Amino acid sequence: MIVIERPTTTPRRLRQEQQRALKAGAITQHLACAVSSWRSDLLAAVDVALDAYVALDAHVAEVSGLQDPSDADMPATLEHVAQRLDAINKKFGKIEPGEHDEFCDYINDVLRDAGVDPAAVAARLGVGQHELTDTWPDWQPCRNST
Repeated sequence: MIVIERPTTTPRRLRQEQQRALKAGAITQHLACAVSSWRSDLLAAVDVALDAYVALDAHVAEVSGLQDPSDADMPATLEHVAQRLDAINKKFGKIEPGEHDEFCDYINDVLRDAGVDPAAVAARLGVGQHELTDTWPDWQPCRNST
């Protein structure tokens, strides 16, 4: 198992750095974009969704259920994480298109780490890899995935 950096790692670090700089008077609130864009409750909500996706929460074990996945398993698993992230985006309105791509990369990395090749599954299903998550109209992160 490899260590996969979460899409929330950099925003969390930037937020902490900017909070320290604000406190020290080194920057103004106007320049502290990570503080206003990535609120702690948003980061926490995203982490909960990603925890469920990677099955760190034993009660919501989606990826761990893919030990020997069939192609039919992947769309449902991706739908669950996409719906969770979409709900977070609707609540907070903060997930930007470039960040969608980061989430897609993370989703694919987690699948690969679990032994699933998203591109191969998509090819067997006769769709582009991005279409595995793009079937849900409010969540379209995977345009540039590898």
